[in-house]
Amino acid sequence: MLLIEDIGEPPYRIDRMLNQLRLAGIFKQISGLILGRFVDCYESDTEKKSLTLNEVIADYLSNLKIPVMYNIKHGHIAENLTIPFGLNCKINTTKSFIEIPESAVI
Repeated sequence: MLLIEDIGEPPYRIDRMLNQLRLAGIFKQISGLILGRFVDCYESDTEKKSLTLNEVIADYLSNLKIPVMYNIKHGHIAENLTIPFGLNCKINTTKSFIEIPESAVI
């Protein structure tokens, strides 16, 4: 499972990040992808011709053969979920939930 999010990056930089992950074969190595909130990730220069963030994300992720969840309350936002790292998790994109079946506390 891979969890990513960002803040204040224009779509072309998100495009570059996702391309690097694709070229490195990361999308073939993971069993699922959770996208947190991407805050203020838009092109501020209206003169530039640029894809929107949603177009960039759809281009890279719409054909993946793994579950992908988008806009999860995680990242640089005031109210966010605590997502423990290093634990197994299951994501159900049909019912829109993330399940962590093991305890994060010993």
